[in-house]
Amino acid sequence: QIQQIKNLVGYMEAGRRVQERVVVGSAGAHKTWQTWQAAGYQISVEPNEGKEVFVDDALLAQLSRTASRTFEPRRTLMLLTGDGNANGGRATFPESVEIALRNRWRVE
Repeated sequence: QIQQIKNLVGYMEAGRRVQERVVVGSAGAHKTWQTWQAAGYQISVEPNEGKEVFVDDALLAQLSRTASRTFEPRRTLMLLTGDGNANGGRATFPESVEIALRNRWRVE
């Protein structure tokens, strides 16, 4: 798993200048947090296992905060998630992507 994370980070960043790195997950993934942290990622962990409401909401809050700003030169938002659901009527990843696009972000 550690090598997979290193490979994923290398693929995502591909030598680009990265301004902000965030990863959010559940306590069940505790073995991977050191690898993410060593790669320079800000870590937020859901302390309880089970339904991961915190995971989505924490990532969406950070994403919306960043995506609502405009930068020159334009920045690229890279979002990796397996979750595109309605999120119980709360903010969603597609909505956050729309905010980023309105603020001239490139989105991958």
